[in-house]
Amino acid sequence: MSDPIASKAITLGMERRRELGLLCDLDHFAALVRSAFRASAVRHFLLVAVRTLRKRVLGKRVMRPPRGGALL
Repeated sequence: MSDPIASKAITLGMERRRELGLLCDLDHFAALVRSAFRASAVRHFLLVAVRTLRKRVLGKRVMRPPRGGALL
């Protein structure tokens, strides 16, 4: 006879639950949130770059940032 399929599914489900349990560790939760926020910010800048390039194709110029910072 072959192995029952249901027992294999239960075992795999328990492994997945254990992996998800690692995310609930509050010592590392702040690092997870910080890295997720940074990834979202990078994705946002990528979309801005794509929009800028598309506008340039339509005949508009892209201005460069200033070479130096503001004098305080």
